[in-house]
Amino acid sequence: MAETLHDVETLLLHLRACQYVAASGFIILLYDHFLTFGEEVRLIWQAKFTLAKVLFLYTRYIVPMAMFVQTFSFSGIGGIVFSDEVCKQWGISAFAFGVSSIAISDFMVLLRLWVIWDRRLKLVVWTLFLFILAEVITVIVFGFLTGHITASTSYNLSLHVCQVSTELHLSKLWAPGVASQIMVFVTALWNAYDKPRAHNVNLGEVLCRDGTLYFAALVSLRVVNLVLATSTPVSLQFLGLFFVWCATTVTVSRLVLNLRAVSADYNNSECDDDESEELTSLPSLHLHDSLRHSITADMLTTDSITAVVAHDFNPHKSLPTPRGTLRGYPRTPSGFSVSGPILDDVKSSYRL
Repeated sequence: MAETLHDVETLLLHLRACQYVAASGFIILLYDHFLTFGEEVRLIWQAKFTLAKVLFLYTRYIVPMAMFVQTFSFSGIGGIVFSDEVCKQWGISAFAFGVSSIAISDFMVLLRLWVIWDRRLKLVVWTLFLFILAEVITVIVFGFLTGHITASTSYNLSLHVCQVSTELHLSKLWAPGVASQIMVFVTALWNAYDKPRAHNVNLGEVLCRDGTLYFAALVSLRVVNLVLATSTPVSLQFLGLFFVWCATTVTVSRLVLNLRAVSADYNNSECDDDESEELTSLPSLHLHDSLRHSITADMLTTDSITAVVAHDFNPHKSLPTPRGTLRGYPRTPSGFSVSGPILDDVKSSYRL
């Protein structure tokens, strides 16, 4: 009798632990959603309709809705009595939403990595192969898992929760994705270390710039979820599941929104630079050999002209002209005189 009471007490403690951890993840998800909703409207809603936009909005909203339903079916606070069939169908649906949203999150991370890697074909093919292989294995495992969910899920009238009475071996479901993410993360670290960088830029700055900290957080969450699913008893097999699901969604949302914000700021700065260039008057300049070592401040008004003169200028060669020769401006033995019109012509020829 004492052992039975002890077992019941242990099960109740484990149930409460799973409920509180899941609730904390849900609160973090909602809080972050409210904090970033304005950025989402400005950066995502107003963007053009693309596949990436659809995938982002799917993960952004399907997870909170699924967690809302899960809170009522798993926490017992709703006071609603479900049938066993409802618990079985919801269990399968919840796992389907989780697998699909995690897969979409992994794909959006891959899109970011491909940009960092300049879309090098070998890296793109390698990581895409890992992603597809991991997802195919995950779907196959999920297909077998649905039978176990149906057989072991029921509604507990005493606790007012949907419960699973047997171990589902969730580690088999998470292992393929974790393995592929670790390999992709190692590839990202290697790329950051191997990529040429300025002498005054350390590896930490490169990792922060490339969003590697986000990737590290995602991999860590997935590893923790796998460890909990492997080492905990049946009553704790959902301990980290819903928290990791919410935290992964928050991390990927933050990554995408930050990247969109950087891109928007960059585009705005380019527009400001173009407007300032159009309003800047270009004075007449006389170019000599000394300009190879000393470029006047006036020439710095236009970055494209500065790059052309500093890199390509040679008094014994004609100035490179992608759109043809610059007629009407003869070259003298000591150099050549360049007035305002020729600078305008060079500027238009080398505009990026």
